[in-house]
Amino acid sequence: MRSNHFLDEVSSYIRSKEAKKYIEAELKAHLHQAKTELVKKGYTEDEAEELAVRKMGSPLTLDRKWTSCTGRKLIGS
Repeated sequence: MRSNHFLDEVSSYIRSKEAKKYIEAELKAHLHQAKTELVKKGYTEDEAEELAVRKMGSPLTLDRKWTSCTGRKLIGS
């Protein structure tokens, strides 16, 4: 899955426009960082992007990670 599709999927669960902007920016930054590190390890750009998205997990998995880090729910925000 490409990162833009992943971000669209996650964003579709977030009701608050303000929260959506913040969360999208945060996720983009994390995906970019992960992709950059994977490219340095020898992955192609496409492979690195795909792997970075897979490592993020599903929107529900991401919601659990986000909640444990911030104390706030991601989905339904």
